[in-house]
Amino acid sequence: MTFLGSVHPTRKFDESVALDFIRMFCGKEIGQGVFRTVYLDRSDAENVIKIEPDGFNNIREWDLWCDIGDSKAGRWLSPCRHISPNGRILIMQRTLPIPALQCPKRLPAWLADLKWENWGINGQGKVVCHDYAGHHLNAHGSKANAMVPVDW
Repeated sequence: MTFLGSVHPTRKFDESVALDFIRMFCGKEIGQGVFRTVYLDRSDAENVIKIEPDGFNNIREWDLWCDIGDSKAGRWLSPCRHISPNGRILIMQRTLPIPALQCPKRLPAWLADLKWENWGINGQGKVVCHDYAGHHLNAHGSKANAMVPVDW
């Protein structure tokens, strides 16, 4: 029995398959960090594709979204749509740059890496974080709803 995304154990793909995937599904590169590269999604303009060759940032974002996406705290997060079986490819709702006048004055204390570039406006016009792998939700426990001032 196999599942979507599985590869027959005797079949190996070379790097040309990965490049083919990127060229077919990934549009323009719109961001690059230490661990990931972000592309426009050619098949759905409302999403981006985050590719991470090594590490767990995609998985951390996916897990957090699955845990709190439907909660009050989840309103601050850009929704994750899909993740590949090994977590190297994450599809997330796209955001657009946030105008300075719309930057929130206070944010949840558990969000980390609070820099302007990690925030945007989603398709519903809400301010959300699109890079939240470095969150500290577990460390804040009962103070998870605490808001702190932000100096943009």
